[in-house]
Parts: sequence; structure tokens; C-alpha cells
Amino acid sequence: MVYRSDIEGLRAFAVVAIVLFHAGYGIYPAGFIGVDIFFVISGFLIASGIRQSIEAGQFKLLAFYKRRLWRIQPLLFSLMIVAAFFEYHYAGAGDLNAFADSLKSLSLFESNQYFGSLDFGYFADDTSIMPLLHTWSLSMEWKWYFFLPLLLLLFVNNIGKRLLPW
Repeated sequence: MVYRSDIEGLRAFAVVAIVLFHAGYGIYPAGFIGVDIFFVISGFLIASGIRQSIEAGQFKLLAFYKRRLWRIQPLLFSLMIVAAFFEYHYAGAGDLNAFADSLKSLSLFESNQYFGSLDFGYFADDTSIMPLLHTWSLSMEWKWYFFLPLLLLLFVNNIGKRLLPW
């Protein structure tokens, strides 16, 4: 894809909004807007890349999944190991059990469902002791990576390129 400074500007805005919100300097009460902006940008870029590959006849589904996993895995495993180390050494037994559940859900990219099933609000005070809470967005992103290419392949192969909205 061609470099787009407008997209880089939106990415920068999203990251700054997220960092400022979590640092306590959010200029608006809904700090998750930065995450939403980042999701939209990622979706646009990924969908555009898949579309171009499909149109060029070069898209390989398994290669796409492999690239996505290798982009995510190293940092994700590092996060899981570091968080597990600190939880093991500093958490109480009840917290350790809850952490193990969240770690299991993250390893299956289901942490959004796990944290969504708990009885608390995302911005509640007790969430500060959940080191993997923010991985809900990664689980959502992986679902996007998994289903979007399948839907695009199905759409292009069964309906035709002439109906694609882009």
C-alpha cells in the first residue's frame, strides 16, 4: 500500500488519546475512543491489503493467518510471561486463580468474552489489579483477522468484484 500521512496522523491521535486517558489526563470521559479509532484504521488497512491481494490473485489464507500470528505472538507471549511472574510473586491466592482464568482466556483469544462476563465495569476501581484486562481488544482484533478474509473471499468468489463497495 501507498504511505498515507492522514492515516499516520489518525494513528498518532489514537495512541496519544489512549496514553493520556490512562495517565489520567483524558480531555474527554470516554478514553476508549482512541481504541475505536485504532480499530477502524486497522480494519481499513487490513481489508484494503486483503482486497488488493485477492484482486491480484495472490491471497493465501493460511499465509495471512501465519503473518498475523507471528506479528502478535512474540509480544503477547512476553506480556503473558511477565504478567504471570508478577502475579505469582505478588498476588493472593484468589487473585492468582482469577489471573489464571484470564490467562487461559487470552491464550484462546477469548479475553473479551471472559472480562465481559465478569460482574464489574471496565472503568471500575477494582480493574486496576487485572493485568490482562486490556487484552480484550487483542481478542477482538484476532476475531477480525480470522473472519474478515473468509468473508471477503466468500464475497468476491460468490458475488463478484463488481459489487465490492470500494
